[in-house]
Amino acid sequence: MSAQPLTNASLNGNYYFRHILLVTNGGSGISDTRTSAGTITFNGSGGFTYTAQQLISSAPPAALSGSGTYTVKSGGFLTLTNPQRAGATINARLGTGAIVGASTEAGATVFDLFIAIPAPSANLSNSTLSGPYYVSSLEYPGHISNVRNTNFKITANGAGAFNEASLYGQARSANNHLTTQVIPTITYSVRGNGTGWLNFPLASGQNEVTQLIAGAKDIFVSADGNYFIGGSMTGGSHGIVIGVKAFTSGATNASLSGFYYGAGLRLDIDRGRFTSTSSTVNATSLGAVFGKRIRQSDGLFDASTLSTYSLNANGSGPFTSTTGTLNVSASGTRSEEHTSELQSH
Repeated sequence: MSAQPLTNASLNGNYYFRHILLVTNGGSGISDTRTSAGTITFNGSGGFTYTAQQLISSAPPAALSGSGTYTVKSGGFLTLTNPQRAGATINARLGTGAIVGASTEAGATVFDLFIAIPAPSANLSNSTLSGPYYVSSLEYPGHISNVRNTNFKITANGAGAFNEASLYGQARSANNHLTTQVIPTITYSVRGNGTGWLNFPLASGQNEVTQLIAGAKDIFVSADGNYFIGGSMTGGSHGIVIGVKAFTSGATNASLSGFYYGAGLRLDIDRGRFTSTSSTVNATSLGAVFGKRIRQSDGLFDASTLSTYSLNANGSGPFTSTTGTLNVSASGTRSEEHTSELQSH
């Protein structure tokens, strides 16, 4: 959050975005599943255009393009046309490192998560990703019943590979038990414009559903290499992957301090409950104070909560007042939660 009042002119230029969206049938069933990823260009005066690839249900990727409008209010509150849902707007927040939001006002059947980061102007390469990263993912390959999520640490060698290949997470196909899987070497590539890919090879005896995270993921990398967003663009492989640069040492609870914006998507298939959230966060010495606008399957409401946490020296640690894991970027401008929420300074 910025101390200066923000306006439409505060949002200008090229961003990379990823957007995952579910439409329910009013109950626990899903009637529409969509994912899009590409470039969105803001003109600084309330308009934008986008060019992307889109997945709908199990169909292969198809081109998606269009235009929309946006409004930035003082303090960074942002509304913008939903690129995948006609007539809906995304309730977003404009931070220094990213735009995060969800369509909380789109009705009781729409649940989504939208993330956009500034497109780099400098030439990037494999060396842009170097050192330890925490990666979180939320995916539902093939069908929403295959939902799974992860949170694990890997170390980029700056030359296209990660030193570790150990994954930690849970999957509905494995009765939602937290588990660790060891897979072959994870590789990556970063192009000069900040686009690239990660690849998670299949381990012996695993497939695209049983492995916690598998296959190629298209990614967008920040100019400083401190974070990346992405996910699969293979037909039916809906979801999102987020990585943040970890501390090598020296992190404390005070490393997360000040004001942040957040957005989240939570899928509880067994209970038939879906949740999208846009939020503000004030990280204090007492913990993180959340002010949330929440759309759940059973209603829309506002909530304020205090979540305490305990960070290790690498910037990762558990919430101590609730479930989940928190990963704080070494840059101090970004964090992520294992419960598939994203915070942006």
